[in-house]
Amino acid sequence: MKRTLLFSLLFAVFVTQVSANPINRKNASKHAQAASHAAKSGDWDVARRHWAKAVKNGELGGIPDKHQAIFYYEYARAAGITCFFDIAETYLIKAYELDKKIGGPTFLSLVELFRLNLDQNKYNEAVTYFKKALPVLEKINASSQSPAEFSKLLDEYAVALEGIGKQEDAKKVKERSVEVKKNAEHSITDRTSYGTSCTKSEGSSV
Repeated sequence: MKRTLLFSLLFAVFVTQVSANPINRKNASKHAQAASHAAKSGDWDVARRHWAKAVKNGELGGIPDKHQAIFYYEYARAAGITCFFDIAETYLIKAYELDKKIGGPTFLSLVELFRLNLDQNKYNEAVTYFKKALPVLEKINASSQSPAEFSKLLDEYAVALEGIGKQEDAKKVKERSVEVKKNAEHSITDRTSYGTSCTKSEGSSV
């Protein structure tokens, strides 16, 4: 579950709004675009470094909250992929809190927080985050709107439940996953691969 970044639109917004630090706004857009290109080419260390600079310039430039939430979210994902797990969790929480404040898609950050912890075998934490995400996913009717993706999430949730010894709960979740999957023609899930591109050097970070 990833956010769509309309960089050309963001750039136009940054450079035309003259209130508060236009240079930082322009730099934020520049680093965000560079981060996106690096991520698409699979260079997550470079992506992380550029997202860190985009985040800082966005904060200094006073960019709109909806854009800053995206920056926090994408920085967190890049940090998690490169094994800076504490940074990833911190900025996913920031993205969640900002989206909650402005009425944004809070389930995106909650799902990533769930997967970030699941991929570290931190099952208690993963279950806690998924329990927080599930009511939001139910509210947007994820089971029918995105059955393949929701079914995969349920399968992962079952793994977390098994990890804390809740076998019966896991069984029920798996059964629901099977039912949801019946409505899925194919999977379009592009899952964040946490911990797969570790780097030793922290480099530029917020």
